[in-house]
Amino acid sequence: MKPFRFRLDRLRRLKEAEQQQRVLELGEARRLLERRETELNQAVERMEEAAIRYAELGTGASSANDWQRAEAALKRDKLLALKAADIARKAAENVEVVRERLVAKSREVQVYVRLRRRKREQYELEMRRAEQKENDARAVERHTQLVERAGR
Repeated sequence: MKPFRFRLDRLRRLKEAEQQQRVLELGEARRLLERRETELNQAVERMEEAAIRYAELGTGASSANDWQRAEAALKRDKLLALKAADIARKAAENVEVVRERLVAKSREVQVYVRLRRRKREQYELEMRRAEQKENDARAVERHTQLVERAGR
């Protein structure tokens, strides 16, 4: 019996390798998103600290310079927090895009896996039929030989 050979096996393996690459890309995108979210949280904390310092100026005697510096720091930290939020949002969108590519590649791989399974089942069925045909032919031949011997 000849061994089963799936003609598209090399392509299937290539698609599986591409799928594995997408898995790695998704992991990297998620790690980047985590870093960006950490940076965002740090920026928000700095902004909140600047807001507290600004609010504390109103409780004591402060010069105009102190107010201006505190206001400038608050504006700067708010701007940095907004930029960090935008970067984190883009990183989250990138994770989603990479995830969608992985899902698409996984579906593509599954097509080849199912096709291979069907072709293998079909091959095994054909091999069983061929084997049964051989067995039937041998049985007919033996029967014919027995009938000939009995007739002599």
